[in-house]
Formats: sequence, structure tokens, C-alpha cells
Amino acid sequence: MAQVINTNIGAMFAGAALNKSAVALQTAQQRLSSGLRINTAKDDATGLATATGYDTSIRGTNVAIRTANDGISLAQTADGYLGQITENLQRMSEVLVLAPAGNAETTALIAENTRINALVVNSAAVTVDGAGTQSTTLGTKPVLTGTIASVAADLAAASTSRASYGAVMSSLSSAVSTMQVASVSLSAAFSRIMDTDYAAETTAMTRHHQPNDRNHQNRRDLPIPNKRSGKCCATELPPDKYCVKICCVYPIA
Repeated sequence: MAQVINTNIGAMFAGAALNKSAVALQTAQQRLSSGLRINTAKDDATGLATATGYDTSIRGTNVAIRTANDGISLAQTADGYLGQITENLQRMSEVLVLAPAGNAETTALIAENTRINALVVNSAAVTVDGAGTQSTTLGTKPVLTGTIASVAADLAAASTSRASYGAVMSSLSSAVSTMQVASVSLSAAFSRIMDTDYAAETTAMTRHHQPNDRNHQNRRDLPIPNKRSGKCCATELPPDKYCVKICCVYPIA
């Protein structure tokens, strides 16, 4: 190896190695403090792009789950209305056994069924997957004749309508379960890319950390190289700094 004076290759190598270690230590500390493996695009540009796509799918799926649950609630509400209509019609059947021509109670129940049936909702925009696919039918609204002679027919219409709403509730419940599975799987994939592996980063931080041991403390009194003269001087650097100059490399604790 050639012996040169002007260029201190050893000091330059030590400085480069020290800088590399400091960058690795800073990266490990960022990941441990934030909980994210990717804090800036330079950490993993490709992974960030992939994770962004997963995040979009997760958000869309979670919104779709909420809207599907809203659709189930609307169908349940309609089923509740129809249940009360069915109960009123059953009561009318009982009254008509005693008063075939009807009376004030049957008249009131007919008017009440007409009012309740107007509240039944049979259509709404319900999203059934994370891609935005929508279903607009919640069930079939019954057509009630509203006369004493048609009580049996109205009962059959109400029962058929309730069955249609029950089918929609089952379908939407299945869609919600499917989307929940998709959301969990997408979240797991997102986590593998974005979340910090604490075991790996703790190991990296320990490997690149410069311990403040007794040997380092004893070096505080060692002379510091003087860049201009090439001689060692007695001036100390601030704590946690390194002296990488001409004649030596001294970590200052």
C-alpha cells in the first residue's frame, strides 16, 4: 500500500462508516417511534404505492359495510311495519267472526294499516362491495285492498312482502360478512408493508447505537486532532460528537 500524507483514507473510511451507521440508527428510531416501517417515500417507494392501493380498498370496503348495514336496518324497519299490519289484519279476522259486517274497530284498523303501509320503504341505494356495486331493491311493498272482504287477501300480500324483505336481509348479511373478510385480509396485507417490525428495528437500533460505556468516557481527556496543523490539541468537542481528523478517531461520550 502506498504511504501518502495529503489524503487520510482511513479517516475518510471511518467517517463514511460512521455516517452510514448514523443513518441506519435514525431510520430505526423513526420506525420505532412512529410505528410505521415507511415514513417517507424513500423508505420503500414500491411498497408505499402498493400500500396506498390497499388503503383505498380497505376504506371503500369499510364504507360499503356501513351502507349494507344501513340497508339491513331499512329492511328490518319495513319488516316491523308489515308485522304490525299483519297483527292488525289478524285482529280484524277475529272481529269479523263476531261482526261479519264490520264495526268501528275494523274501520279504524283499516285506516291504521293504510297509514303504516305508506311508511314502508321498498327501495334504497345500498352498496354491497368495496368496488361500489349497488343494489336498489329492499323488498316488495304490499298492495292492500283495505276492505273487510279482502282481509284474507291482504294477509297473504303482507306475508309475501315480509318474505321478500327477509330475503334481502339475508342477502345483505351475507354481503357484510364477505366484505368483513375482505377488509381483514386487506388490512393484514397493508400491515405487512407499512407497520414496524419491532423485533427487527430494535435489533437494528442496538447494532448501530454507540454505547456510552466507561471506555468512551475515559476518552474525554484524550487529545483531539487539529485539522490545520496535524497535531493533537486539548480542546473537547460537544457531547455525542465524534472527532474524525488527521491523526486519530475518538468518540467523545
